[in-house]
Amino acid sequence: MTVPPDLIAAYRAAIYEIDANGEPLAFHVDRPSARVDALLAAHGAAEAVLITAYNPRSKIQSEEKNALAHGALIEAVRAVGKDYVLTRARDPGDNGPTEAGLFVFDLSRDGGLALARRFGQYAIVYVEKGAPPALAFAD
Repeated sequence: MTVPPDLIAAYRAAIYEIDANGEPLAFHVDRPSARVDALLAAHGAAEAVLITAYNPRSKIQSEEKNALAHGALIEAVRAVGKDYVLTRARDPGDNGPTEAGLFVFDLSRDGGLALARRFGQYAIVYVEKGAPPALAFAD
């Protein structure tokens, strides 16, 4: 699968927000974040994946379809016994849709990519404690 260059640029520019104890924790890919590292440590996790089920293959879906897909993603994460918090990904200029997602603790990069494929997503954000969050692309 080839991800269009404009989408890769949009994913890199996006603002990712984690709902951490009622307060949004914003971060970007390729930029270290001490706050994200602290969140991982607070959950006893060495790694995590940020994933959405919204707008598969970056094709805009109705709110109803996105809500159903989001619910299915939550069920899939619960089924494997992983802890998570809610997230949002948005365009910095608010020109694109805001997508709800999950920040799943102790989910490996490969596990995250398997979920991405299952939910029709081009990419995930993989976070390893001490390293900058990075995009990882599903095949």
